[in-house]
Amino acid sequence: MLLKSERQTERCPIDKLSLILTITIAGIILKEKINARVALGSLPMTVGPLIIAYAK
Repeated sequence: MLLKSERQTERCPIDKLSLILTITIAGIILKEKINARVALGSLPMTVGPLIIAYAK
């Protein structure tokens, strides 16, 4: 049903934010160190899907 939906393209960029959620949870729950390299690398992974989602 979802594959036939025209709104699927609107949901796909939001799905890409799961990696950011994983990094955030790892920092909070598992006490992983989020250094500048990780933060800088996750910035394009956050901004990219948001740009695609709000481009219309």
